[in-house]
Amino acid sequence: MWYQAFKFYDQHPPATPDDITAFRTPLPEAERANALNYLEPYSVQLSATRYCLPAHFYIPNELMQLWQYSVHGGITGNGQDFGYFSPAETVSYYFGYQFWYYAPNLLPIAFDGGGVFYCYDFGQSGPLIVMKDSGSDDLGVPVGSSLADVLAQELDH
Repeated sequence: MWYQAFKFYDQHPPATPDDITAFRTPLPEAERANALNYLEPYSVQLSATRYCLPAHFYIPNELMQLWQYSVHGGITGNGQDFGYFSPAETVSYYFGYQFWYYAPNLLPIAFDGGGVFYCYDFGQSGPLIVMKDSGSDDLGVPVGSSLADVLAQELDH
């Protein structure tokens, strides 16, 4: 598998079917308050999402392979920290960091350890991986078309 070329610094059991189902499960009620912080005028728009990821989002094969190896964890790429999220955590970060409003086509899948997200950009014809600063409302910087390619390169961010 593609991920065997990289070192895991944090590894967990493989994803269960329930873990994978969490990708299409609404955000838990207890986590919903953060999704609206400072965006109260957009509460109707948020409610329309039913706290679910957009229907056009899907799990790319490479991410499914990674989750089937370790449901979440950390990989050291070429000088990079790739702390990747479980399926449920992707939903939590999508709403908690307000991607639903500021960057609705980006799916956060990992942190770099310095406040920058690795995201799939589902606004493209094929999922492109971008890096997006958690404190910025920009749409991210394209860094590759596969996780293996992204983790193999030395990023200047």
